[in-house]
Amino acid sequence: MDPVSCVNPIYQGYLYNNRWAITDFWTRANTLDAAIHFVNAAYSKWPAQAQQWRDGMATRLGTGTQPQTEDQFFQPMLDNVGVWDDDFAWCGLASLSAYDFLRAYDLSGGHNHAAVYLDIAQTCWLRMVGTGYDLATEVMPVPHGCRNSSASASSNPMGIKNTVTNAGFFLLSLRLYNTLKTATPQKTAAAQGYLKMAYAQYQWFSRWFTEPNLSKYQYLKLVTFNKGVMGGLVNERPLPDGIYNSLDNPPYEPGCAWSGDQGLILAALAGMLQIADELALYVQAHVDPTFDKTAFTTDVTTWIRQIAQGVQQLLVGADGIVREAPFKALMSNDSMTGFVFSKDYVSGRGVLLRCLAFPEVKTALSAAGVSFDDNLNKTANAVCASLEPGPANQVDVTFGVEDADFQAAFKSYWQFGDGPIGWTFDTSQGALVDTIVQAVGLDAIGAAIPLQ
Repeated sequence: MDPVSCVNPIYQGYLYNNRWAITDFWTRANTLDAAIHFVNAAYSKWPAQAQQWRDGMATRLGTGTQPQTEDQFFQPMLDNVGVWDDDFAWCGLASLSAYDFLRAYDLSGGHNHAAVYLDIAQTCWLRMVGTGYDLATEVMPVPHGCRNSSASASSNPMGIKNTVTNAGFFLLSLRLYNTLKTATPQKTAAAQGYLKMAYAQYQWFSRWFTEPNLSKYQYLKLVTFNKGVMGGLVNERPLPDGIYNSLDNPPYEPGCAWSGDQGLILAALAGMLQIADELALYVQAHVDPTFDKTAFTTDVTTWIRQIAQGVQQLLVGADGIVREAPFKALMSNDSMTGFVFSKDYVSGRGVLLRCLAFPEVKTALSAAGVSFDDNLNKTANAVCASLEPGPANQVDVTFGVEDADFQAAFKSYWQFGDGPIGWTFDTSQGALVDTIVQAVGLDAIGAAIPLQ
């Protein structure tokens, strides 16, 4: 089965699994984002076939008479003091996807309701700033960044400056800037604040990715592969001394690197390259008059190449199919060790594949001399071949491929990892996991559709 022939079955399986019943905040946001990108890709390629899905998505988002629209789920969560900062990033990004979708949709009411999702995205950004952003300048070795905390935990040291929170905040800031920079004068002025934060988040990552921090802490860990190819992955969190040195929430495993983080960082870095000219004007005028756009472009292109080559060498098997790094912290559900977040981490390959298909990422990868087209096609083929028969058309969590050789190769190069290891989940969450994995399948097929 190839990506073209399973476009309809995989989306019907997604609908069959009743994604709309998800009550987990960040999971609902991320799976909605997957569905929006899939529908957009299908409609762009085959408008006649995908029109019904486009109409259904528009109704679900709020252009029709459907009383249970997505914004009605998101909005009450925005005042929930128990929501963690990274959850707001997922909701904000999905809401911007919904905003763009409705702006492009031509039925009456779509344009007006789009503003609701823009408001949600802006509120998510404010929540991240209010509960997690570190204003202290004396923090060593890299000041600022966003701690994954919640309003209910703001008075205690819970929460860490991990990758998903900071990459999500980076990308959300950048996307809000791009959304508002050509809007009304009032919104254009607000856009400058988002650009300021996007640049601050860029600086946070760039200080980790350059010497002396690069070699000393290896937050971006680089490996030399066959034929002298150098690449690496960004770890799940930076781990130097001091306040960064938290091993909890979630529990830390040495060397752990998540596929979803790599996608978010590639998307954010590629987005910064896309606005290099306007970024240079802003930074030179408001932050650093000595800002060198050429050096900036060289650095960002280098990091994109290194991370992309790390993904190709470490997260792709010899068969060209994208996998997850073999870590208990990612794949296990074991209350004795505290590694109980497999339900969340299983979405990572979908996030990565979705980001690899973004136009700005493909442009940046081309400039860096890297292409994932073959991997996107082969992964989509594997997903299609893994569909279980029946109305659910359920995607297999391993895409139906053998992981033992891949995991052994990963550990050989990376020098960390577990295995042979498989995915385990809380049995009470089986239906939810099925829906999340189906969304991963949507991301895989959606990323390959433009290549057909």
